[in-house]
Amino acid sequence: MKNLDYFRVSFNYYKVNYLALIFFVKWLILGLFSSGYQQDLFYPFTNWFVVNIDNPWSAVYNGTLLADFPYSTTMLYVLSIFNYLMDKINIDIYFINNLIYSTPLILSDLLIAYCLVELTQYKKSRVALLYVLSPIVLFSTYIHNQLDVIPISILLLSLVFFVKGKYLRASIIFGLSLGAKLNVLLALPLLMIYMYKHRDLGWIFLFPAISFTTFFISALPFIASDSYMELVLLSSKQKLLFDSKYAIGTIDLYLPILVSLVLYAYFLSFKKVNKDLLIAFISLLFIANIFFFIPSPGWYVWLLPFVTLSIAKNSSKLLEGYFALGVLNILYLTYFIFAHKYDQTPILFLGEVVPLYKVDQDIVSNVIFTCLESALVCTALYVYKFSVKSNNLYRRKTPFIIGVGGDSGTGKSTLKVLIGDLFKDNLLQIEGDGDHRWERGHENWNNHTHLNPKANWLHRQSENLVELKSWKNAKRVDYDHKTGTFTEQYSIKPKEFILMSGLHPFYLPISRKVVDLKVYMEPNEDLRRYWKVQRDMAHRGYTLEKIMCQIESRVNDAEKYIYPQKQFSDLIISFFPVSEISDYSQTGDVEIGLRITCEASIQLEEILRGLNVQSSWDYAEDLNSQIIELYEPPEMADFSQLSNKFIPNIDELVNEPEFDTGYNGFIQLVTLLSISQRMKGENQI
Repeated sequence: MKNLDYFRVSFNYYKVNYLALIFFVKWLILGLFSSGYQQDLFYPFTNWFVVNIDNPWSAVYNGTLLADFPYSTTMLYVLSIFNYLMDKINIDIYFINNLIYSTPLILSDLLIAYCLVELTQYKKSRVALLYVLSPIVLFSTYIHNQLDVIPISILLLSLVFFVKGKYLRASIIFGLSLGAKLNVLLALPLLMIYMYKHRDLGWIFLFPAISFTTFFISALPFIASDSYMELVLLSSKQKLLFDSKYAIGTIDLYLPILVSLVLYAYFLSFKKVNKDLLIAFISLLFIANIFFFIPSPGWYVWLLPFVTLSIAKNSSKLLEGYFALGVLNILYLTYFIFAHKYDQTPILFLGEVVPLYKVDQDIVSNVIFTCLESALVCTALYVYKFSVKSNNLYRRKTPFIIGVGGDSGTGKSTLKVLIGDLFKDNLLQIEGDGDHRWERGHENWNNHTHLNPKANWLHRQSENLVELKSWKNAKRVDYDHKTGTFTEQYSIKPKEFILMSGLHPFYLPISRKVVDLKVYMEPNEDLRRYWKVQRDMAHRGYTLEKIMCQIESRVNDAEKYIYPQKQFSDLIISFFPVSEISDYSQTGDVEIGLRITCEASIQLEEILRGLNVQSSWDYAEDLNSQIIELYEPPEMADFSQLSNKFIPNIDELVNEPEFDTGYNGFIQLVTLLSISQRMKGENQI
């Protein structure tokens, strides 16, 4: 185990050093190369602002300054900070000055790499390297010095907070990205649809309001001027949106707007949307809007991080993804080096013009551009096929109900907490104790135990489940174990996942029909008695004698009413003691093993090999199930990584799940695998 851990640390250290080396080389390239765009347009504009502390767009508008800067204020502020530093350092060395002024580019590139790692749940190094090694980023950002890496990095940072539900931070940062480049606005409708699908209705209005407020505050010194309105908000770059059109009689159909609206509508048509689907649609949106224009080199940086995430996610289709991205990179370089017509010097090396061989014949340039557009379409098809079309794997019209049953003291409450850590706010939890017929002390308890179905409102319980399954509210009461009384009746609303935990969750046929996954807790009897004694003494204030008397009085009812439910279960979780338990009241850790019986269709062999603990595995004689035994807790296992590797489209099921360690983490993983198998099975029949 120690050798394995050392190997992991060493391997991760190697990957970090590898990335650091790549960025060091990029840093050197950034100081060596520049372009006429930076030297003759961006730098004079920001330098005028640093020197005069006045509206630079007015200077351009009035003809005082000959520079083009169609970006908004965030970009101006960021570049001006490093422009000011360069002036203060005042070293007359081209490499140093170029490096200082271009620092925001490498910082933004680093931020994008960080955000990509944050937005993916496994194979993080693959995502980082796939992006960092891209020739598109190298040429556009480090050689040609286009600024598009800055707004896209801010947008990605906003998305990192957005998918975690931190909408306030995300909206403020999104407003700053708008201030870097207005193209970011394309993503806003997708974010609003995402919030609508996740029932964050208030934020549908708050998010854009905060974003636009942030944008207006950042632009406040300039926004009232005609120059800012004309050169930024209504610039020729913004008007390109209306240049690609299809004439229908005397009316023009604007193709970028048409395709964007279709993509918004398609995204809205999904019943459930997740992080991966959102990223895929942002990819398609940027691809569509690039396709209809003669692009600048920096525009391809917009789609690259999102396409990278889509490719890295689809482990089974990596070769196709690498091929699509590789062809796109090759044709990108071919077009922008040999065929694209620049209005400024495209490449400078230490301030000197680097001559580029240009294709003289228009037909050859057009063929190269056509090939580049074809590669763009193929990339879009890849994203659609493997990230959009295959994403909606778990299509359901009704909530998924998990039933957790078993005798008293079998670990149902612990499992309830573990499942809650997986589904969080997307899980409705119901306690079966609220369906007892009488409160504590009632005379009827002298004749019935809690295990007797006649002592519980089981039909009311099943009716509640049917109502919730139909997306209807249900009326419930809870049982307070401290007071032994019921709470006031209240209404509960259904959620995507519902957990019913109790003594009889699948006792009635109707309950068995509506419960999608039936989990039965069956620890070794000695271990069960030990757990029950420990729980009831610590949390319910019972004496050992009272607990043991209660256990013995319930044995017959347990055998008659609880144990038979096991035959209907899909997942059986059993703990067993490694050594004999002699004293139920003695506190301290008991060494235990874990036995799990689950559907044979779930692939667990590879997972077990990766746990690196003593275990056994075999198929059961019924040909429907398999039995796994662990003899030591898998403390070193990364269950989050395992879940991402073995559960397809896991984001459709859970968002940022919290996995425990050891046996509990393994139980969470198998439970999630069982849910995935059930939900996939419904759509594959």
